[in-house]
Amino acid sequence: MFFSDSSVNNYAEAQSADHEIYARLFHALLDRGVWFAPSGYETLFPSLAHSATDLVKTDEIAIEAALSLV
Repeated sequence: MFFSDSSVNNYAEAQSADHEIYARLFHALLDRGVWFAPSGYETLFPSLAHSATDLVKTDEIAIEAALSLV
């Protein structure tokens, strides 16, 4: 996940993204009990162990965490 003013299509563009925002989001999620990848370069792996309720709750927490950054 990259934060940038334009789309990220290659490694150079990924490097120029704002990694500080991702770090702040990561910690805001962690503070709320959601464990995301510690780097925007990594991928997320939901699994069948995550129920629909888990995914909805994660969405709600992600929105709350993102709003806390602004």
